[in-house]
Amino acid sequence: GGESFKSWLADQLPRQSDNLRGSQRAAHDELEAERLLADALRVPFLSEEELLSLKNTRAEKRAVVWLLKKHTTVEVAWLAQRLNMGHRTSASRAISRFEHASDPELKRKMLQITG
Repeated sequence: GGESFKSWLADQLPRQSDNLRGSQRAAHDELEAERLLADALRVPFLSEEELLSLKNTRAEKRAVVWLLKKHTTVEVAWLAQRLNMGHRTSASRAISRFEHASDPELKRKMLQITG
């Protein structure tokens, strides 16, 4: 087949395993989420305490929870607890609202964090 077919076929193959299982994977994902959180706080120039005290409707908080969900595999419940958002549905709603009605400049800045 041609190059496009080979590329498509390669995309269908399972990715190599990182050999992390269960609690190891969760710990790894939480570490990555914490790393991204520290980097994300520099975008809106907030301290962690300031971010945690923001209402869930603030764009800055929505941007951070969206970034962490988009670029890690941590559970929404973990995000809600970690970012002081109450129930997991509050975090889920914030993620969805930022994804669909966000400030494109803030989204661009957040995405720059991930490289």
